[in-house]
Formats: sequence, structure tokens, C-alpha cells
Amino acid sequence: MEATIETGGSEILETNNTLKRSLRVIDSSLKVLMVESAPRWEFKYIQAMLLREKRIDLDCYLATVDSAVARAKDNPYIEKFPERREDLFGYDLILFGDIDPDKLPDNAIENITSFVSEGSGSLVILAGKRFTPDSYRNTALERLLPIELSPTRLGASTEIANRPIRLKLTDDGLAEGFLNLEEDPELAEARWSKLPPVYWVAKTERAKPAAKTYLVNPNGNYPVMAMQRYGAGEVMWIGTENTWRWRRNTGDLYHTRFWGQVVRWMSHARHLA
Repeated sequence: MEATIETGGSEILETNNTLKRSLRVIDSSLKVLMVESAPRWEFKYIQAMLLREKRIDLDCYLATVDSAVARAKDNPYIEKFPERREDLFGYDLILFGDIDPDKLPDNAIENITSFVSEGSGSLVILAGKRFTPDSYRNTALERLLPIELSPTRLGASTEIANRPIRLKLTDDGLAEGFLNLEEDPELAEARWSKLPPVYWVAKTERAKPAAKTYLVNPNGNYPVMAMQRYGAGEVMWIGTENTWRWRRNTGDLYHTRFWGQVVRWMSHARHLA
């Protein structure tokens, strides 16, 4: 690819008016695996958005789905979580939601860790009120998290909001660009201040030293969205199950834009490799 700036011919040096770069076009789909125990609202809206995307090949392991539904044609559900390492490594991105650890194979967390650290895969961990992250304390999944969990005392891991929480975009979140929800980058920060509030977040202590924090809960200034590299891959933490609330008054616009950009951002490194 070559770009040239035309001038009026009055420049002394014109050799710097042209720039050449190679451009690689990848014509293939992103393979995404969603993992959940039950079809909570967050799952339903993210799943619907991903199914509309023609360039995303989506599989869903929903622990409560009937096996007959999973065996039916033309649906995204799979009967079992992929037990074989090579099957799991076939995905570009895993969206790991609020899943009961008893519904996963014994080797699932070990294989997910290898998927990220050795297979350069991307993992997004979505918090939930029932299982994630509390049920995974002192496991390999906790080590994958880019945040440190709050101590296990009553009420430490959950912030029940009788009042709304308006998440705040950090400087890192603004700088990365993929959290810009407006066409004009200068309006990115203002848009986040206008999004509808969430009403539940998983309380955390802080981001780990090597992690970047993108969104924080201003009531305590702890991370609600953070990311870190883990071996050859990347892990993102999203500590709320309320992003679907951003649909209020605007429909799919900002919710779809947020998740579409997150999925593409997290998949790009593995996809290019």
C-alpha cells in the first residue's frame, strides 16, 4: 500500500511525501467460545450480538441447556465443554462467564491456562453473582486474573448497589482506542459519562502490577475492567454483568459497539499469529 501527499511543487525536499507499507488481509472468521451456567441477561444479549456478526463463528457451552437442543442443527450450542486440548486451542477467544466449576471437566481450567499461556489465546472473564470469581479462588483461574480479589469476608466480593454505579474510563482505557464508543475520538470520554449506570459489580482489591486498568468503579476506585498479558496470550477481566443496561434508550448501539470492539481487540493477536 502506498500513500502520497500531493504538493504544489514548491517544496525543497519531496522524497518524504510518499510512504509505503505492506498490508495483510485476513479473510477468515473469528472462532469464539462462550461458557456459562445459565442464560442470564448478559449472556443473552452478548450471544445475540455475536450471532449477528457474519465474521464470528460462535460456539456456546451452556451448562443448563438440554442435550437435545445442543444436538439440533443450526444452533450455536455444544453438548460438552471441549475436553481435548487441541479442540480448545482451535478457538481465538474464550468468553468465560458465570459458570459452576462442577459443570466443567476436571482438566478445563488447566487447558484454559495452556490455551492462553502457550497457545497465545485470548480469555475474557465475566464476573457473575453466583460463581465467578468466588468459586475459583485458589485455582489456576485466579492466577490468570489481571486483578486481585477482595478477602473472603462477608460482603467483600460483591457490591450490591441500591444506588447506580456509573463506571469511569481511565487514561489507559482512553489511550487504547478500542473503548471509544463514538466516531469522534474526542467524544469518547464524554460518552462513558452518559452511559446508563450499572447496579452490580464484583468488588476487587486492585489491578495486578503488570495489568492495565480500563474502567473503574469511582466508589472506591477499584478496577472493573482490566487486562494483562499471561504468557503468550492475554486475559481481560470485566467485573460486572450489567453491560446490557447500556441498551436503555439507545437499543443495541453502545452495547453492541462495546462488545464488538472488545471481541475484535482480544482476538486480533491470536488471529494474526
